[in-house]
Amino acid sequence: MDVLNVIPGSFKLVEYMKCDFQVLGPDSSTAHYLVLVMDNDRVLDIIDLGEASEIDALVDRYRKHMQGVSSAGRMPTVVDQHKYKRIGEELYSRIWQPVEGYVAGVDLVLLAPDGALNMVSFAGLMDRDGKYLTEKTPIHYLSSGRDLIRLKNQAEAVAGLFALGDPDYGASVVARRPESAITADTISQEAYHAARNVRSGCAELKDITVSSLPGTRQEIEQVVAIWKESTGEAAVFYFGSDASEERFKAEAWGNRVIHLATHGYFLEGVCQPEVLQARRLDSDVGYVGENPLLLSGLFLAGANLHGQDADSLGAEDGILTAEEVMAMNLDGTELVVLSACETGLGEVKAGEGVYGLRRAFQMAGARTVISALWPVSDKTTADMMSRLYDRKGESLPETIRRIQLKSINELRSQNKADHPFSWGAFIALGDWR
Repeated sequence: MDVLNVIPGSFKLVEYMKCDFQVLGPDSSTAHYLVLVMDNDRVLDIIDLGEASEIDALVDRYRKHMQGVSSAGRMPTVVDQHKYKRIGEELYSRIWQPVEGYVAGVDLVLLAPDGALNMVSFAGLMDRDGKYLTEKTPIHYLSSGRDLIRLKNQAEAVAGLFALGDPDYGASVVARRPESAITADTISQEAYHAARNVRSGCAELKDITVSSLPGTRQEIEQVVAIWKESTGEAAVFYFGSDASEERFKAEAWGNRVIHLATHGYFLEGVCQPEVLQARRLDSDVGYVGENPLLLSGLFLAGANLHGQDADSLGAEDGILTAEEVMAMNLDGTELVVLSACETGLGEVKAGEGVYGLRRAFQMAGARTVISALWPVSDKTTADMMSRLYDRKGESLPETIRRIQLKSINELRSQNKADHPFSWGAFIALGDWR
């Protein structure tokens, strides 16, 4: 197998697969999760984890818990910690315990989730002794094992940081249009015109008005200062009305790192029925679902105007969808940091990872994407991001793990709950180097 040949010798690949099993006959099947454990020599084992419906129900409880903690707007209480312990232990025992004997002592586990498991921060899963997975095993995420084949080729060397934060979500079209123009070098013109300002038909998106994120200005300032000191490379950064979709599309390409600190969105499946109802009228073909790349995106300058005056002036609407990202040319970009809420999500497709922002950035050419699985406060995010760029010669997984372990130890030393809500939201997907 080509994948086996490119697994580094000191690593192991753990790949989950959601598969249909025939149960009573050719017309009757049920979905199971399988997990394959591989090294660069062979497939060590293929393990049946059981019915997918049971595991997906656990993941649903896990996500609702994290969203509940987030909506409370504070750090978890002792009760929250006890509740999470039950959920984290049960998930650990179902999806990780069967493979942990194969990966003990390895330098890095390359982890490729599937289905609903894409919504889980594995680092925060907990064993029966109360230890988090990140305390025992270094991990890094892939969309699938096939990523190893794509990543074996080194990217073209580029330099520089492009960053934006604290957008003015009420900025007018005139205020946010830059002098620089989008060119054929930055984006496929055909793809650009096909994707520009195409939004989900979900009413929920039309009703969203987002609040300012002043903490992200400090985050960007810290990131830029650390970047310049540690790399000596140039940095371009924007705030307010300049933190716009126009700026991003015109200037983000050709930079080694892209850092976007703003609100993100992910439209759950509840939006599908209303779109279906609106399009059901006289179609002979039937409705097969909305483009999943429209279900996630980022809010940039002017987003609260929801496209007002944009089309008539040939401007952007301030809502950057995953579909628009995928139309860009980001070849050479080593890292995209999506410092926003729920940017790691998207519609789940079994066997294909998550069709969301993180997948879109990879398809555009970015080698690694860091994104969040649940909402985190802008202050907590700023602290985490400032540490992220202080790499100290480490690989990306080593840095993220160091940040997580430091956060856990700080919470414990203060006799606070070490709940993974504050330190486990961000995951890195793609190249680990």
